[in-house]
Amino acid sequence: ETNWSYLDNQEGFDYIDFQEGTHAVQLTITDNSNGDSASDVSEIIVLSPIPSVAISGPDQVTIKEGQSLDLSAICYDNTMEEIVCDYEWEIWEDESNGDLLYTFDTQDISVSDLTNEINKYDVMMRVMDDSGTYSQWVHVFVTVNPPNQEPFAGITIFPNSLGGLTPEYYQFTELTFSSSTSNDPDGNIVEYNWWFNNEIVSYTNNWVSSFNETGIYQIKLFVRDDNGLNSSRVSTNFKIIVNTPPIIDFTISGEGFSFVFNSSATDLEGTVVQFEWLIGWSERNQTIISYEQNSTWTTNQTGIYTVTFRAMDDGGLWSEASETFESKVMEQKNFVALFSSKNIEPGETFNIDFSETTGSVEKFVIVVVGEYVYETSNSKYTLLFEEEGKYMLDVTVIWADGVPQDGLADWYGPTVYVGVDDSIDDSEPEDKIPEPDEEESGLPSVSLALALTVTLLVAVSRRQR
Repeated sequence: ETNWSYLDNQEGFDYIDFQEGTHAVQLTITDNSNGDSASDVSEIIVLSPIPSVAISGPDQVTIKEGQSLDLSAICYDNTMEEIVCDYEWEIWEDESNGDLLYTFDTQDISVSDLTNEINKYDVMMRVMDDSGTYSQWVHVFVTVNPPNQEPFAGITIFPNSLGGLTPEYYQFTELTFSSSTSNDPDGNIVEYNWWFNNEIVSYTNNWVSSFNETGIYQIKLFVRDDNGLNSSRVSTNFKIIVNTPPIIDFTISGEGFSFVFNSSATDLEGTVVQFEWLIGWSERNQTIISYEQNSTWTTNQTGIYTVTFRAMDDGGLWSEASETFESKVMEQKNFVALFSSKNIEPGETFNIDFSETTGSVEKFVIVVVGEYVYETSNSKYTLLFEEEGKYMLDVTVIWADGVPQDGLADWYGPTVYVGVDDSIDDSEPEDKIPEPDEEESGLPSVSLALALTVTLLVAVSRRQR
């Protein structure tokens, strides 16, 4: 009693460091007003720490009759360190006044004869450490359902067969072997085993393959449920038959910018089920314009195009044919002639620009003072005027199709003033004729020494630019 340890100076407190054994605890109370005190002693017995136990897995378990119940437990001290203990298991009927059915004294247990008739069980267990101290009881509640039923394996082949007592399919066609009709009446299918040519080819729910060689083949399947039970193995025979591509041809009609494509397509073994028309500047640069057997097409661009026709049969084989054709889009006719300054000095040039003219042109005709004619197909033309005077020009376009436009749309009539005032009367044209500039026009130089006196009576206003 002389080996006292101070604990605390509060009216109440917690203390957790007592060692196992018998201890005396003394409480002394002192009156602060006069210093009087009173003491009392109480004896405390500290027992060994209580071990704890944990059962692996959930505390609610469902199994099927005939399935093994496997449980394992671990013993811990009060610091949750694993220790060596003795194990005690009891399995009871989980009902009021239920019977004790099994006892075990091992760390792990395995029971395989629990029945659906009893249906519910209370599995209890506790441990005892080396000091003889027991843990509390822990429970696992077990429900036993009826015995596991065998899963069913079913095979379905897609696409649908072409017919025959043995389902027929074209060679090269991609076939899907599906297990969609398989089922497990009391659980889930977790594994698939596809067999072909005595080898497992897939563990997935579907197997996809195509066959190049004709003949009769067999596919087999069995499945496994979530309780490890396999189905019976089922098999299906199927026949691969010859398939050839469709026979196709097509024609092109139309001209200018609008075309019609008409096709013929037949299949010796079956039917043609899909069409495609593609068009572009070449076979490598094409876009789809139609999925119909026949098609029409228009364009707003002149050029050489390649059209390709493709057809697929019910066995997935394609045929294609291509042809090249020319589209000529006629531009709207519009004659435009632009002139440089019409007031120039002798020895200078007069320039005519036809580059803004649209439509197909054969040539341009320039007539000077009603008689001297120059022709060109170039977009630009130059006249050289050596002598001063006034020169009337008639500038006309000749279209490639030979059809002129109405009125004055195809004609211009500028007047060029060379070294003279542009106020000179139009009735007095100059009698000196210009030469086409050799460098600008590309035409040979013409030496003209004739003097002309031309009196022109113009019945219409001259078109100027």
